[in-house]
Amino acid sequence: MIPDRKQGVILRIQLAPGGIVAVTDPVHISVCELLDGGGMRPSDLSSAVGVASSSLHFILDKMMESGVICRHKPDPEKKSVVYRLSSITILKKTGDARTESMDEIVSETKEDERISWGSLLDAYFADSGIESPYLQERYADFLADCLTKQNRSSRLEDAVFTSKKTVAELTGYTVNVFSLNPLTVIVDGDWHLPSHVRLVASLFCKLVHRLSGSYGSISSVTDIGNGLSNRFKITMSNDDGCDVPCIRPEHDSEDIRFAVVGRGARTVTIANDVQMEILDAVYNGSRSVTGIVERSSSPRSTVTSNILKMAEAGILRTVHHDSESVSYFLSLPVVLKKGSPVFEKGPSHDADLTSSKSFMDGYFRFVMDELHALGFDTDMLSEQIGRYYAERFPDAMTALTRLASETGTLLKSVQADRIVMKPGPGPESAIVRGVARRAVDQEMGGRVELGAEEVVVERNGIRFL
Repeated sequence: MIPDRKQGVILRIQLAPGGIVAVTDPVHISVCELLDGGGMRPSDLSSAVGVASSSLHFILDKMMESGVICRHKPDPEKKSVVYRLSSITILKKTGDARTESMDEIVSETKEDERISWGSLLDAYFADSGIESPYLQERYADFLADCLTKQNRSSRLEDAVFTSKKTVAELTGYTVNVFSLNPLTVIVDGDWHLPSHVRLVASLFCKLVHRLSGSYGSISSVTDIGNGLSNRFKITMSNDDGCDVPCIRPEHDSEDIRFAVVGRGARTVTIANDVQMEILDAVYNGSRSVTGIVERSSSPRSTVTSNILKMAEAGILRTVHHDSESVSYFLSLPVVLKKGSPVFEKGPSHDADLTSSKSFMDGYFRFVMDELHALGFDTDMLSEQIGRYYAERFPDAMTALTRLASETGTLLKSVQADRIVMKPGPGPESAIVRGVARRAVDQEMGGRVELGAEEVVVERNGIRFL
């Protein structure tokens, strides 16, 4: 069945051989969801999707052109064909947003407890209805490779003992063996555990597999908490898991651009080049039609018609001035933006694995590195996380002071409508910048001009000195 845009999957971001592809058509999404479970014949796809065979062939051809799926013959001597995914799902957007997750971080994190950057990222994705199983799997693979280089074992019992000890030391969660056949463990932890349990389970499973060669995938994760404690039962399978397509992007040019705006069920994907230029023009503050046209490569009539379409869709809002002029500003947050080519140099992961907080800090940096290498604007994403975090505080200045201290950001001057600060090292500083923007302007964001070391955040913009 075709997914309901209000309840089902409404966006998939695929890494195909040719680069990043945003899948937004409901039928295309439905095909991808079905092929997640393995190859299917066109007749079975037609029946499952509820689309006539003649129409489906056209759809499948379009999806093959983009590299999202591929077609092959299981038996060269027969005419029957099977379609499979030839791409990897980097992120998928669903309507199932958990709006309490960022509220939980704000209310549950104690004043003397350090903020986990990975928890902020997870909460923002959860509140936006975004799932990132591939990125979590990638991080678990990265950690398992790092942690098993000098430690190999052949016995399952030894591998399980080493893995449970490693996971407990790394994450702070307690792991107890429930059964060895099938391998089942019980994980106990604090209020963060429900958000991290899939990542923890994946890490444990990959450690056991690398150390013993057994149990290559997770068969189930069951919540067995009693309301007073967080506890999950994780069962593993001897299956090596689904075959993941080997992706080596051949190219990814700047014309592959799109943005996801909105949060929760109210989400719009922008892929039109003109509308992307409009988005860039108004992201940092309101602009008149003339101001937007000046920042666009398209004719005024084209820009104007697209502004009206975006306003009708609720992406833009108008501001009426005393002079009877009208300005437009962005009314929905930019959840994700893809606007630059894939970087030739791969991610350089430098996670410090010495403490439980570093486990999720490493996750944050890993995901940001991965998304940045794929051409996503992670600076904008970090700013949005900061703004959203600050919105949960009655006083955004309290959030700013706290996060600035944790990132090594120096607040040189703090006033009601102007903040001067020197950012600390690392991508976390962009989160602090987003908090500062929220602190000085509760309604409309300031202008951001990328520059140098010192940042001035004012009501009418953000400057880098």
